[in-house]
Amino acid sequence: MNRGSEWRIWDLHVHTPLSIENNYGCANDEEGWNKYITALEQLPSDIKVLGINDYLFIDGYKKVKEYKDSGRLSNIELLLPVVEFRLAKFCGHKQFKRINFHVIFSDEVSADVIQHQFLNALSPHYALSPDCTQQWGGVVTRENLEDLGRRIINSVPDAQKQNYGSPLKEGFNNLNLELSQIITILNNAPQYFKGKYLTAIGKTEWDEFKWDDTSIAEKKTIINQADIVFTAAENIEKFNNAKIKLQEQNVNSLLLDCSDAHSFANASTKDCLGNCKTWIKADPTFEGFKQILFEPEDRVCICDSKPEYKYDYDVIDRVELNSANTWHQTIYLNQNLNSIIGGRSTGKSTLLASLAASFNCADDVDNKDYINQLRDSVHVYWRDGQENGDKYIEYFPQNKISKVAEPQETDKLLMDILLGKEDVKVEYDKHKSLLASRFSTIQANVALYFEKRRLYIEKKQYIKGIGDDKGIKIEIAKLEKLRNEYQSKLTDKSEVLNIYIKDAEEIRKKQMTKSLLLKESEMLKQHLSDCFVVINNSINISDLTLEHSSELSQIIKSAIEKANTEVQGTITQILAKNAQSILKIDGQIAEIQLKDVYKEGKQIFEANKSLTDIIKQLDELNKKLALITRETETSQKLHEEFKEIGNNLLSMHISYLDAMNDIAFKMRLQYEDVLLTSAIVLKPTLNQTLSECISLRSAAMNDLIDNVVKGFNKRTKADIEECLRNILNKALRNEIPFKAGYDAQSFMSRILSENWFGLSLNVEYDGDNLKDMSPGKRSFVVLKLLLDFSDKRSPILIDQPEDNLDNRAIYTDLVKYIRKKKKERQIILVTHNPNIVVGADSEEVIIANQNGKNSPNDNGIKFQYLCGSLENSKDRINDETMPILDRCGVREHVCDILEGGKNAFMDREHKYGFYKI
Repeated sequence: MNRGSEWRIWDLHVHTPLSIENNYGCANDEEGWNKYITALEQLPSDIKVLGINDYLFIDGYKKVKEYKDSGRLSNIELLLPVVEFRLAKFCGHKQFKRINFHVIFSDEVSADVIQHQFLNALSPHYALSPDCTQQWGGVVTRENLEDLGRRIINSVPDAQKQNYGSPLKEGFNNLNLELSQIITILNNAPQYFKGKYLTAIGKTEWDEFKWDDTSIAEKKTIINQADIVFTAAENIEKFNNAKIKLQEQNVNSLLLDCSDAHSFANASTKDCLGNCKTWIKADPTFEGFKQILFEPEDRVCICDSKPEYKYDYDVIDRVELNSANTWHQTIYLNQNLNSIIGGRSTGKSTLLASLAASFNCADDVDNKDYINQLRDSVHVYWRDGQENGDKYIEYFPQNKISKVAEPQETDKLLMDILLGKEDVKVEYDKHKSLLASRFSTIQANVALYFEKRRLYIEKKQYIKGIGDDKGIKIEIAKLEKLRNEYQSKLTDKSEVLNIYIKDAEEIRKKQMTKSLLLKESEMLKQHLSDCFVVINNSINISDLTLEHSSELSQIIKSAIEKANTEVQGTITQILAKNAQSILKIDGQIAEIQLKDVYKEGKQIFEANKSLTDIIKQLDELNKKLALITRETETSQKLHEEFKEIGNNLLSMHISYLDAMNDIAFKMRLQYEDVLLTSAIVLKPTLNQTLSECISLRSAAMNDLIDNVVKGFNKRTKADIEECLRNILNKALRNEIPFKAGYDAQSFMSRILSENWFGLSLNVEYDGDNLKDMSPGKRSFVVLKLLLDFSDKRSPILIDQPEDNLDNRAIYTDLVKYIRKKKKERQIILVTHNPNIVVGADSEEVIIANQNGKNSPNDNGIKFQYLCGSLENSKDRINDETMPILDRCGVREHVCDILEGGKNAFMDREHKYGFYKI
């Protein structure tokens, strides 16, 4: 199972029970070693690599390796041999100090080679400390060091001997080397050591090397000549402070935390097994270890838990391919960057598209039918254990990004991005609701405006129909003068007039009675000859006997005749009585009318009737004048109302400008160096609508429309109000010829209710606007938009993201971006560009191959894939019968397949000046 470079804890400074100085308390026997090996097996599961360091001796490493080779230490994936020296340096202190210097060897270098070709070669170069009075000239063995230590201890006064350690420790502490001697020995045996060792310096001892005029250059040289700096920090905070200090001193700051274990894990001291915080993202190989020199920021992390953590449900763990004729293997994926490379038609895009198709995301691929045929042979398993399921991925097939980069698609993308942010969406929804409400309000108020205006016009016409208020007032004055004259004459005749009025009322009542009598008499005369009593035909007597029938008929006839005679007699009597009453009433009326007081009163009354007519006329005229006044007030109120509504309509429409400015300000996002902004623009529909409503047969109307558009384009309230007042007043004065279907009201409703401003969205990156960028740069920025402004953390599948980008843009923009984004989301991409694979430090490279005569696959399967890290390297095997993918390592395939691949590796390794390895 190979999924490329992964995070593991590498503890590169671990001592064994054979170390010159240790606190394990283990005897050098099987029981003691079994206890130590068991302790290593019980280390935290994330610790996968150990550097075994027993100072000048290699036998402890050999012992631990023997246990691993025999099947123990299955939890440890790599053991590296480390030797540690004391460099002879004066550190600016009163006493001589030594600097710890480590050489970490590849596991490919045997312990015997280290012993014979390196350690033994150093023996003649050891020197004693300046304050040591003993002689040294032997080979470095435990026995010789113990002998040296005993002589040193014996040479001091008895009172000071308690300050010394064991003879072996004292012998080692007084034995020193020059750095140049160590490097010379290593360089003189390139057949054994070239590219198979790294050096490290102990920071604590180096720190004690004083900065002064005589030592500053040497102090910098010592640390800068080392590949790595070791420390055993008490905690992460102190580690970070130490690293910052190195950076401030402008010296090698590739600092690794090591346990410097001398004790078991349950010890109370820092220097115990398992107390290491160094995470390295690499294969557990020496070649993987060297990657920290090329990518120190991305490959090393000092922390408590695994770096670049992603949720299990956001990471594809593996892809199982199972089709008898096409492919048959499992590809384990890295949680960061997975780069699929290969020659033409080797199954790169096919693998990516088929993976996308298993999520129903491959509708835009060119060979859709073929991909859909393969879909059922692809099984995707997530790190949380689920298979496919309803998971989400983002897939960008070849050229998809460049299509999205087209202006129309980009506008949609930018709007989707903005509305994808909850706070922006809330504001935008409020904005849309405001516009919709304003639209309805304006339309309702336009209708109300014209209704009030219509009522005002009708009221003015009605007032004119009532009369001229000025003429009425003149007539009232004239009648008031006549009334006053009449009233002055009648002031002393009131008693006579009252008698007359009383008599006239009496006459009126009598005449009314007479009228009723005459009406009644006329009616009775009409019925004088009528029969009031007749036979009831509903009574049938025909069935009686003739005798009885004749008898009964005679009786009935007699009765009827008698009754009718009596009725007619009564009517005659009533008529006579009425005639007498009428004569009497006539006499009474005549008697009243002949009285002198009545006659005089009648003359006064007839004169008074003229006064009454005058008063009646005055009353009518005053009522008419009051009506005119009241209706005029109503008319004025209507005028004020529709004028106010008109002004409010202008204000409401102009408020669209405020609303658009407000939302344009709020619809703004920035993520790092990408700024998404919005600005208001005039919609072309304003000109179109004006031209649709107004007849353009005259130049004046064309100029009118142009002025309105120009006014709106200035985007100020004053300019918009001015041009609106001008055109709307012309419409109300019937000075605009409208096309069929439009009049002043419908025109005003449409012009005022519509918001003629829209939003123009733009992206700024690297000093350029999106619309001004080259196609390649535009595509890159669109990719950033798609990913940076998304809250998604699901995997990203991209086919050839370098399309349309030149090499400089790929390296300066795309590579840097992928390096950052892969820490946030799993990326699986297809590429032909070495800068993306190598420059972006792809954690996993997937080499694709299609079976062919010169490029065979295992068992002749059509598509086959080799997976591994960039540091996965091995010598080429020139055996044409082997599957081509097995003939070399991933690094070699990258150099073969990608044009410029070798140069990409060289550029990467030159970046930090480490191409020496």
